[in-house]
Amino acid sequence: MAIENHWRARKIRAELSKLGIELSLATIARYLPKPKPHPDTHQRWLTFLEPISEIAQQNAGAAEQNEAEEVDLVSLPAIRQPAVAK
Repeated sequence: MAIENHWRARKIRAELSKLGIELSLATIARYLPKPKPHPDTHQRWLTFLEPISEIAQQNAGAAEQNEAEEVDLVSLPAIRQPAVAK
């Protein structure tokens, strides 16, 4: 019904109730085909990942330059050891 007539859950529920079949909208919607996003407006993973990869490359270059510097242990987060059961 949904594909052939382009009906959504409310219309299908109304038609089924005329036949004496009572279902909730959630039940009907669960079995309807999911609409596909339009390819022009849908953000691609590549679009999302490009700026992140650029930042990662910049950070990698900065890390190579800072390898010779000492590590400031005060600024590092403390690592807590798990309690030992006695």
